[in-house]
Amino acid sequence: MTALLLLLGCDSGDQGLSRASVSGSVYVNGEPLQTGLIAFKPTQGTPGPSVGGNIVGGVFNIPQVDGPCQGTHRVEVRAMRATGRRSKEGSGSETPDRVVEEIAQYIPEKYNRRSDLVAELTTSKVDGLTYELEVP
Repeated sequence: MTALLLLLGCDSGDQGLSRASVSGSVYVNGEPLQTGLIAFKPTQGTPGPSVGGNIVGGVFNIPQVDGPCQGTHRVEVRAMRATGRRSKEGSGSETPDRVVEEIAQYIPEKYNRRSDLVAELTTSKVDGLTYELEVP
């Protein structure tokens, strides 16, 4: 029975697993990241699901009810911006000939898909996490 509970994650029905509220800041080249996403993905030995939240004005805040389980997490940061190029929406759209501005992920993989950013969540409230990213 205990093994089954560990496999299910850490929602309100779990016994012995605790979520944490997390908050902090994300900077890109010394400036607050205006809009983006942050995700906390449990590493081996940490129970629970991956969770994420929005970054607005360089700040993120994930409440405990939605937060990651306590333990060690790999942190991923993503953000999109306009490329300056324009293209047609294409055949999958209701308006395939409409021209739109192209947007693309600009945070390097080393901060998301291949991130080595880490968060150690050892209490039910973790404030002040700070991630400083260097983006070309």
